[in-house]
Amino acid sequence: MTLAAEKELQHIGDLREAASRRRFLGLGAALAAGELLSESSLLAAEGDGIKATMTQVSKDSVTDAGEPILYLNTPSPEISSAIMTIPAGTTTEWMVHPVQGYVYVLEGTLTVDFADGSRKEFKAGQGFPQTRSRWHRGRNDGKGVVRFLAVFFGGKDVPNVLHPPKG
Repeated sequence: MTLAAEKELQHIGDLREAASRRRFLGLGAALAAGELLSESSLLAAEGDGIKATMTQVSKDSVTDAGEPILYLNTPSPEISSAIMTIPAGTTTEWMVHPVQGYVYVLEGTLTVDFADGSRKEFKAGQGFPQTRSRWHRGRNDGKGVVRFLAVFFGGKDVPNVLHPPKG
């Protein structure tokens, strides 16, 4: 086979792979847009009659502080997650996030205080995109613990949380 023929075959393979990727991404976009799934039951396996369920938690285009959602442009993207536990009567340090984060409350009621004096409450089962640029802190005014999953869409060596300087 000539070098030109090999290059042509490689080009055709690349085109097929790109078309397949576009179809897959189109399916993902349709799923995300809820065109194929929306609080529906899914057949877990063909013919077994068992169904899994999917319940939408949130669909947001702004953070809890009203900021538009932005994604970090980085050559080394990194998604990280952590479960935070706040004991009863405890307040976290003030913070901001240089990267976009998403919080899902697992247990209790999380109160988010903002530096301007406003606040929002989120109960177990609620999720929300976190503010990035407004100073805020988490608080637990309840009798039990507050636990939440925090997921950050950041980059390698980019901090997820910044606290004010100690002074």
